[in-house]
Amino acid sequence: MKGEDALEHEPLGVRPRAVEEDAVATGCAVRQVHMRPQPRIVAALWDKMKLQSQPSAADALHWFESLPLDSSLSEGERSAARKVLTFYPENVWNEQVRWLNLQGKVIRKADFRFGCLDPRAFPGLFAGIRSQTADFSMLTRKVRVLGLIGLNR
Repeated sequence: MKGEDALEHEPLGVRPRAVEEDAVATGCAVRQVHMRPQPRIVAALWDKMKLQSQPSAADALHWFESLPLDSSLSEGERSAARKVLTFYPENVWNEQVRWLNLQGKVIRKADFRFGCLDPRAFPGLFAGIRSQTADFSMLTRKVRVLGLIGLNR
């Protein structure tokens, strides 16, 4: 497409891409703008429309809270949920009072009887035990887990 300056330009547009390397991957799209002709005008338009370039922490937490309790998640949902738990564990555990169990389901915090840092260590657990066991494997430090559940005192 030729612009006013008689040079070839790509048209302005928005192209969604998956959030992979960003802080949170909740299935939301990241907005990318091709800003070759007049980047300041396009950037000002995005600011005026109050559009975010990627999902915020509030978006990620709201998405996690919207997941149905005690129902199976798809592989993509489970992966995204694990990322939310990795980045915002205190918010989910203390404010939403829910977490993933070893079966990959979102369960109320009060329904857990056990916690597990490495599910691979117990591959043959009964389904009843797996459903009552919080999966803390996405948290990198044992101290962080103990602090999360209030056992670091």
